[in-house]
Amino acid sequence: MEIEECFFPDDLLYSPEFNTWFKNIQKNLYKIGITSLFSSYLGKIIKINFKPLFSIIEKEKNICTIESVNKFEGIKLPFKVKLIEINEKALDKPKIINDDPYNEGWLAIIELFEPESSLTVLKDVKKENENVKKLINFLKIKCLKYVPDYHLYEIGVECAAVITKLNELFSKINKGEIVLLVSDDPTAYVEMVRWTDQTKNELLDAKKEGNLWYILTRKKDD
Repeated sequence: MEIEECFFPDDLLYSPEFNTWFKNIQKNLYKIGITSLFSSYLGKIIKINFKPLFSIIEKEKNICTIESVNKFEGIKLPFKVKLIEINEKALDKPKIINDDPYNEGWLAIIELFEPESSLTVLKDVKKENENVKKLINFLKIKCLKYVPDYHLYEIGVECAAVITKLNELFSKINKGEIVLLVSDDPTAYVEMVRWTDQTKNELLDAKKEGNLWYILTRKKDD
């Protein structure tokens, strides 16, 4: 389900306090990860460090730390666990946690020490709708379909000047990287459709809130 444009799969359990999700894979084993809400809060993730494999992680202690471009956060769990497996792909390419937090961007597999009591603290997101809304509004989080690698905030700038800056930025970034453009130019969307058509870069998403356009584009792969 979506809450304030942040996506939460219905088939998972959540710890809203710690912004984590849990999926049972075998008896007392659970796959875990961070929510799309927390991914958006962190921004582009550049590094993740785990506790040693098979460590015992006490309640409300870090199982790993995540470093993004602007933030450094510890990932805690609401109960005692044993770290069974880590996602090597996330270690190698941390931004996959942003790009696909509920699937390829999972963090780890854990074993619960006290399954019955532990599971009582996890929540069904459908029953936490209002609390999640309050958290999103409190943190002033905007969930986008993709977490951008770069931002262009062009307020009060004519579209011709914005296009010049885009061309300059896209000449420097890597293939597949994503740029978020925020513009108050009323023609921004039309101009970006024209620009992506001409350059063959990909227009991923566009939405207007108030007088601002939020436009996501990705550099072409070839």
